Amino acid sequence: MKVHIITRFSICDAHVEGFQIAKNTSVDDYERALFDPARLRHKFEVFEGITVPSITGQSRDDWEWHIYTSDRLPLEFDRRLKRLADSDSRIRVFRVRDFHEFSEQVVDFDYGDDFATARLDDDDGLSEHYIAKLQHYASKRGCIVSFPTGHSFELKDGRIRRAPEKVQRLVSAGMAAIGMNIYQCGSHKKVDLNYDVIYDYSPAMYLQDCSEFRDTNRRIDLGLRRPLTKFRRKLTSGLQSIGRRVSARARSGND
Repeated sequence: MKVHIITRFSICDAHVEGFQIAKNTSVDDYERALFDPARLRHKFEVFEGITVPSITGQSRDDWEWHIYTSDRLPLEFDRRLKRLADSDSRIRVFRVRDFHEFSEQVVDFDYGDDFATARLDDDDGLSEHYIAKLQHYASKRGCIVSFPTGHSFELKDGRIRRAPEKVQRLVSAGMAAIGMNIYQCGSHKKVDLNYDVIYDYSPAMYLQDCSEFRDTNRRIDLGLRRPLTKFRRKLTSGLQSIGRRVSARARSGND
């Protein structure tokens, strides 16, 4: 089964609901906020430090990653996405005007016969065994697969704070549709109303960003920490690497 991972990266659409950056603001202010260099630098810190290696480091190779971004993304950042796509033939970048065109392209894409589609936000990461575990459900055509167990984290002032493991049914990160387009299945929070959902409670299957520039109203709950598994240690190492780069840039800017 070929797994098509679908990521939306700063698609520009002031009229879409569900994103806090578009609330109570004018179209011009929304676009300035969406493409603000500070926001995009943060997004790429997380994207390149967590999201990208979590996909390219998968233990199985039967995947393709589709990244949909705005056709107005500032050139500096568009080039960074292009370099990523050029580095791996399994990564494709699509540029769209708005979420309507995104929906059209996602629906019209030919995924083949034996496939799954999966959601992944541009500031989240997946376990290196995600593709391998999803293959266990290749025969469950017409079903949704949810991996509820993972971690939240926050990047703030060059410091990383990682929350203890949480269990969240119908979490968006890594939610997959077998033989279907996940973006035609409705809100990830309500797919259980229309589809059979398989819950796989394997540990540490995702990492979700709860930092300042997140697109939704996620909140981080630090709580009590638990012992780190091998995957949790790898994620923590990636987060610490991001924190060191941010701190180094901050020091450089103050010199």
